[in-house]
Amino acid sequence: MKKTIALLVIITSGFAGSTCFAQKSSFFIEEQNIYNHEVGKITPQAFFWLSHDATTHWGMFGFAMANNSWGEIYAGPKYTAYIKHGILEFGVGVGFESSKNNGLRNAAYIFGETRKNEQPVKSKNQFMIYGEHGPSGPWAFVYYTYGVTKHLSVGLHTQRFSATGPRIQFDYKSFMLYVIPGIDIETGDPTGHLGLRLYF
Repeated sequence: MKKTIALLVIITSGFAGSTCFAQKSSFFIEEQNIYNHEVGKITPQAFFWLSHDATTHWGMFGFAMANNSWGEIYAGPKYTAYIKHGILEFGVGVGFESSKNNGLRNAAYIFGETRKNEQPVKSKNQFMIYGEHGPSGPWAFVYYTYGVTKHLSVGLHTQRFSATGPRIQFDYKSFMLYVIPGIDIETGDPTGHLGLRLYF
């Protein structure tokens, strides 16, 4: 995990130091706590997301995820398309994982967001489809949320090795908190997922 975080810092420094990435940047850290029914314990993991826009449409992103026994990091280009009342963003990345099966990983994602008004969250439709593959196998998550009020969004979420079920999300300026009660679709066991995201 320490190696993964250190490499993310190196990538972040490289992005930030490049004049072509000076227009816009965003960064967040997300702590996920996943209940494992089989062993009866909660497994924490963290992931980090960095995004820089070089032009109106093109940019780069960096991603890292780590827990006590596994980690990964990669980066790549992204493209943002502007649609009526929203955006669609596409990204592909290459990196590596730190595990007993060390090696290259690749990933791709689609992110979309539309708003019916200019409220920060209310009436916002948001979705993300994310998948990756490497020596230890595939991993993916998909979610959709709708902004019921300024701070409350509800939707659906599925994530490998975690929960598939309803997603209840609370959004604020500097952080986001969400919970997913559901089942592990591979084992059929009941599980839960609590996430806290901090924006910088």
